[in-house]
Amino acid sequence: MVEDHISALVTKDPNKLKVYTDEYDGHCLRAYSYWTSLMPDITAKLDEIHKKGKVYKVTYDDGSIEYLNENNPKLIKLKESSNEGNSSN
Repeated sequence: MVEDHISALVTKDPNKLKVYTDEYDGHCLRAYSYWTSLMPDITAKLDEIHKKGKVYKVTYDDGSIEYLNENNPKLIKLKESSNEGNSSN
């Protein structure tokens, strides 16, 4: 919405500006802020990336993307299987 864009520029609110600078979907952010309890999958993903440690972007063969913390067992298993495939016997 034009009004949201103008508001972000006028107020210089960092959270409003992120919608444009980081290409967030403002409608989704607003919906999540109102109905967080109805979106446990999103909350779980946010909890995952906010854990202590480095976060990795994992792109799967089907094109889907997931962000996993370095301590996530799923990422550790992916790294191990990747290393097995890269080792020369």
